[in-house]
Amino acid sequence: MTLNPYFQRAEDKRTRLLSYIDTYIKMHGYPPTMREMAKFLSTCIGGIQFHLNKMRKDRLLTWEYNKPRTLKLLQPVGA
Repeated sequence: MTLNPYFQRAEDKRTRLLSYIDTYIKMHGYPPTMREMAKFLSTCIGGIQFHLNKMRKDRLLTWEYNKPRTLKLLQPVGA
């Protein structure tokens, strides 16, 4: 079964975003801001929120509401 090209691009963006978050945390010791993630994907903050909510629903990551830089990856990247 092949994915619709739109959904394939969205999955590619989520994969890139997860990898970026993982690398950023390893380099800095804390997760990136929404603006940093938006700049990385060349998208708006609303686009980042959409992808983060989807990844949270898929149990790939989590965060504490209304607290900055609390993203936590729940699975190793590439697993």
